[in-house]
Amino acid sequence: MTQQPPLAHAAEAMARVLADIAYVLASAEDVETRVRYVLELLRGLVPCEQCALLQTLPNLPYQVLAVPEPPPAGQTSLRLFLTHLLAQVAESPDPPDLQAVGTAPGPGTRTWQCRW
Repeated sequence: MTQQPPLAHAAEAMARVLADIAYVLASAEDVETRVRYVLELLRGLVPCEQCALLQTLPNLPYQVLAVPEPPPAGQTSLRLFLTHLLAQVAESPDPPDLQAVGTAPGPGTRTWQCRW
């Protein structure tokens, strides 16, 4: 019996994780829990201390989902950091709306921080 090269095993593992991600995202129920699980799966593909997603919806404050969840003291800096990254890669030359970023947290607004 022939053994597959290590890269073949890595490709199979990556394909399995990507298939799991597609399956998890196929449903619209309990979206936040599903996205958090996807972030956990992504950490298996891309070794990192923290995996985060910046949600930007029109006319709503930006929201961040992160795994592991940052401590309360650092929540705002993670959101601002991700907003800065978004501004770097966004097609629009307009800077992000600071009100949408949520620099002044209001009721129901969550903020996050990044520690590097």
